[in-house]
Amino acid sequence: CQAAGPWLPGSGSIGVLPGCKDAPLLVAVEAARSFVLSEYTPDRPKSALLLHDSIDRATEAAQLLLDQHCTRVACVDRAALHASHPFLFEPGLGTAAYPNEIIPGKLYLGSAAS
Repeated sequence: CQAAGPWLPGSGSIGVLPGCKDAPLLVAVEAARSFVLSEYTPDRPKSALLLHDSIDRATEAAQLLLDQHCTRVACVDRAALHASHPFLFEPGLGTAAYPNEIIPGKLYLGSAAS
């Protein structure tokens, strides 16, 4: 959520985006969400994936999104995801074919049927 760690292509970070770094969490989350929606036009704007370095902050950000915008929010430890799947963080891989199961038994891309 807050730290300027590795980014996934097509994401926004409340720790790096202009106006987000020192802003209250609600303002930073809204700014990051607006950035992602306007820059990347995601297929599912009611879903969010939060990469975090602090589960407490991620939980608070997730609740803000669920209360106001999203029907589904997943929180994933950034360092753990980067350690297990570093290829996801490579710039320019937006067109790469990703595996359906990102974190075994927890995080999937694609439909539940796959």
